[in-house]
Amino acid sequence: MTDQHVGFLRRLDNSRPAVFKVAEWLHRRGFTVKIPSTMYAPDATKHTKYVDDGDILIKKPTDENWLRVEVKQINTDFDCQDNWPFPVVLVSNKKSVDRAVPVPVSYVIVNKSMTHAGIVYTKTKEKWSEKNILAKNTNNIETFYVCDPSLVKFLDLRS
Repeated sequence: MTDQHVGFLRRLDNSRPAVFKVAEWLHRRGFTVKIPSTMYAPDATKHTKYVDDGDILIKKPTDENWLRVEVKQINTDFDCQDNWPFPVVLVSNKKSVDRAVPVPVSYVIVNKSMTHAGIVYTKTKEKWSEKNILAKNTNNIETFYVCDPSLVKFLDLRS
């Protein structure tokens, strides 16, 4: 197993608390919540067989269809647009966004302290742009979708 794959598995495992924090917040707002189990690829060459169906699936009790929600956590604190620490919001890696089935209804970016988050709704995708960025987690240049912070709905996960 490569160091890069070991790092990916560690980050995947470390993402669990943020996923559960967002799921709890959604549940308090009346959504039925499902968190699919996490499957770990034995090595990077088999990763496509282990692509998940989303971090969280939600629906209102009166709805028929489940909606997919993706959760990302950043290593910085923020609580609103005024103190968002970057000129743009990294939505997600372009390849993962483009291959997602079903298409997520939103991407939720959680702050370091897990007290606040920003929701980027997929319905705003026409206002996103692409940006090549050195991904700290892989040390590779990757293409990401980014958007202006004004497109983000900021929320308090404690309420």
